[in-house]
Amino acid sequence: MPRILTLISFFLISVSVNGQYFVEARVMYNTFNMQDMKAMQEELFDEFPFETKATSSFDPYAGFQFSIGTIFENTNSAWRTGLIFGYTSTGGRVGYSDYSGVVRGDQLLNLVSFGIVGGIERTFNDTKWTVGFDIPLTYDLTNFTLKNELVIDGYPPEIQQYEFKSEAISVQPRIDVFRNFSNNISVGLSAGYHLSILNPDLVWKEDGQSTLTLQDSDEPLKAQWNGFRAGLIFRYSFTL
Repeated sequence: MPRILTLISFFLISVSVNGQYFVEARVMYNTFNMQDMKAMQEELFDEFPFETKATSSFDPYAGFQFSIGTIFENTNSAWRTGLIFGYTSTGGRVGYSDYSGVVRGDQLLNLVSFGIVGGIERTFNDTKWTVGFDIPLTYDLTNFTLKNELVIDGYPPEIQQYEFKSEAISVQPRIDVFRNFSNNISVGLSAGYHLSILNPDLVWKEDGQSTLTLQDSDEPLKAQWNGFRAGLIFRYSFTL
């Protein structure tokens, strides 16, 4: 709670000294490192007594971000700062099926992020184009579901499910290019990279301390969200 109050206080101070505000939505295309999760998926192949295949392996996936803040203008350049919220997900599946039934192993991850963002931007060509650079600093909450399911014709399904979580700190430096259609409405493109600077282990939700490891390693597994980020931006600017 103190961390959240600090972020809110920072935002309230920033918006109180300037009358130019913005609301922004981003639809993102995200890639993910997920080396630990891919290694775990490979290990699942060996646990089944028959040949399985991966129907998905932590593939790139869509996400979204919302931010609200204030802009400090200075001729053609401006500083901006505000609050940011984001969500994305990915996952893997190992499976096998034949005439007698189906066996599946799912690894599902989702990421909820919130924090602060600050950056600088410059407007060119009679305010039609704006180029900016900013760095969100976010507190990341990961939820990881490990689910195994066995379905045999004529028998009740057998399901094993375990829930894990982790909390991390990340930065996401990015470059934005906007086309300004009016003083209020802008549409743009964004490219950046998500980098976890503090990334603790995944822990079992039930006891808050048990971790996941591979059979031949004592190193706990992590959710590695690092990867390229690209997006389409919609911004609305206004003055109170």
